[in-house]
Amino acid sequence: MSRRTGNTAARLKQQRWLVVAIAVTLVLAIVSWLSFLIHDARVKALDAANIQVENLSTILKLRVSGLLREADLVLLDIADETHDLSPDLVPAHQQNLRTKLASLPQAGELAIFNSQGELVTALHSNASRWAGLDVSSWLSELRGTRHATSRTDTRNVFNTLGPSVFLLQQLHDRQGHMIGAVCVVLPVSRLLVLLESLDIGTKGVVSLHDEQGTWLARTPTFPAPGVSLPPHGEVRRLATSQSTTQRLLVKSSIDGVERLTSFRRVPNSALILAVGLSTDEILQTLQNSLWIYATASVAVILLVSVMVVLFWRAQNQTLALLQHRKLLEASEERFRLTAEVAPVSLVIAAYPSLQVEFINQRAALLFNIDTAAATGRHVQEFFVAQHDADTLSQLLNNQEQINEFEMQLKRRDGSLFWALVSVRAGQAELDQRLYICLVDITERKELEIQLERQAITDSLTSLVNRRGFVAKAVMEISRSRRFHRPMSLMLLDIDHFKQVNDRYGHAVGDQALQAMARACQQVVRQSDVIGRLGGEEFAVLLPETDILLAEEVAERIRLEVAALRIPVSGENPLWFTVSIGVTLLHLNHQTIEDVMAEADIALYQAKSAGRNRVVRYRPANTSASHK
Repeated sequence: MSRRTGNTAARLKQQRWLVVAIAVTLVLAIVSWLSFLIHDARVKALDAANIQVENLSTILKLRVSGLLREADLVLLDIADETHDLSPDLVPAHQQNLRTKLASLPQAGELAIFNSQGELVTALHSNASRWAGLDVSSWLSELRGTRHATSRTDTRNVFNTLGPSVFLLQQLHDRQGHMIGAVCVVLPVSRLLVLLESLDIGTKGVVSLHDEQGTWLARTPTFPAPGVSLPPHGEVRRLATSQSTTQRLLVKSSIDGVERLTSFRRVPNSALILAVGLSTDEILQTLQNSLWIYATASVAVILLVSVMVVLFWRAQNQTLALLQHRKLLEASEERFRLTAEVAPVSLVIAAYPSLQVEFINQRAALLFNIDTAAATGRHVQEFFVAQHDADTLSQLLNNQEQINEFEMQLKRRDGSLFWALVSVRAGQAELDQRLYICLVDITERKELEIQLERQAITDSLTSLVNRRGFVAKAVMEISRSRRFHRPMSLMLLDIDHFKQVNDRYGHAVGDQALQAMARACQQVVRQSDVIGRLGGEEFAVLLPETDILLAEEVAERIRLEVAALRIPVSGENPLWFTVSIGVTLLHLNHQTIEDVMAEADIALYQAKSAGRNRVVRYRPANTSASHK
């Protein structure tokens, strides 16, 4: 291995350990980030829950205190209207209580007591129902205050009302002396409506307590009705402190659920509210998010691990490739030297795009193009016609190689040359290339074309001979039949040509034949075919020509020939005439010989009729020919 390859291998090994170190660092960073994210999300979730539970506690406090203020206003109204507790006024007092009770639907009872705590009147109860309550002590506490005082009692004093909250307000005579009190009873069961309307989740709890921690109301209801609960310790501690609110994480002794609970006093009452939100539900969203974060982190860690493994393997493969690189470069150099010294022109093209990838110097000289300029060109640019490229593609599709296929190609400057083309397709799976070898055969091909032209050309007149005429006629007949187009044929024979040769000699006769050829060329079109069939006999093939037009062309040729004058030394100029037979191609003609036979019959008729004329073939002429 070269020094450069060795340095590269050492650098690759260093890179491998560097990537491993980076990957470990990245994994540690992800774990640290996830830990921080968990802690931060928990703190934020608890902060948000603190705000939520305080808001719920405040809302509930406002609702309960609002209800108590409504009850207080009702009591004040009754106190303003009640200044005498004489027995004769009891019916009036009852009517007044009934009216006030209608404005406070949460109240279960309204009652009036005298200063000794004895019941004066009530709407739904009698003195025996109140016997269990120490109303006189409540009245003693009322003395010296103008505000309502609340009391609670969890005993079911009123069978139909259950545990209740009692609010009392002083009654005074018109001289300002206390004469008794009015009391409103608020059943705890009716306060549950205020508690149940809050959104506290499926495990949240809202409860109402007195200052001794007694459970007055709880939602959801627990335990079953008739089962008592022990006093709430946190409520009792709040009651004995100077604080009006307290927020704690409390694990319930009832259902074992940990809750973030806010305890709050209800102003101007002996009631304490507790609102608790389950920490499980508080952190549920956080847990869902953490699962997503953790899953994503694990996926990233796995991805990093896979990438490290793949990178390690790739580095090993790269080291192996480096070891083979020098061998490959040496092989490519040997190939280039071989291609340059080879005695043939070589072109390598991608397949199937046919874009040139390599061209040796001999091929560059053949196409008159630089090797750099040839690279990237399409092989089709070197073909003369599209059908040559199509032919090559068809051969490639049918077989894997092409051997010595003659083809005309063009150089960069547009000049044409002939080449013997051999093509091989790459055999390897990844070698999607064509190897094209060219041998310049332009000189040989031009010699072949020249010999072929000489084989079908009359040397005296430069017209096509009988062989060339018949070949061209066959192609024109095929085209005429394929496209259903008319075609005519005429045979021409110089009159008394033997006498010309006998009198003036063959040299003058040759001049007459050459003049005859020029006369025909001056009359017919370039697309028409003129041939010398032999001796003094000529033929003219007229594509896209019906019989009437063919007769007109034949007549012009006859007049052109009759006007010819060939100078003869020591004598008058030579002139001569020609007889012409004309026929039209029909569907019943099988070969060119059939057409020429009909024209020959018409030519015979022209000779028999006195020569120097044009005769069209008609079926009736057949009998005359045979005669």
